[in-house]
Amino acid sequence: MSLDAVATNASLDITFSENGLWDGIEHRLDTLRNGVVVASDACVISDLNGRDNATFDMLAVDSAPFDQLLLDATINGQYTAPRGTIDDIVITPSPAAPVALMLAGAPRAKNPR
Repeated sequence: MSLDAVATNASLDITFSENGLWDGIEHRLDTLRNGVVVASDACVISDLNGRDNATFDMLAVDSAPFDQLLLDATINGQYTAPRGTIDDIVITPSPAAPVALMLAGAPRAKNPR
């Protein structure tokens, strides 16, 4: 997901089933700046020898400024579809972003001389 403004924090909640067919799937949230990863967080679906336990985790990054978010899932090094429900996505704009936008669009005062 490309962002309209630079951000410094992002988080999301993910609910999923652990055990069974889903064990070993890694959900990963990457933040990128100009296409380069600047921070990541991940969680791996565990296998506790049961079957289909509902559980949840939070993926969160607090990083250098970023302009893109990437959520993906892998199993055994191969991409797969994320298995879960995503909720409570929070993206915090960089403190400098609103100031830069404000300055760019602010009317200029006339020179009093």
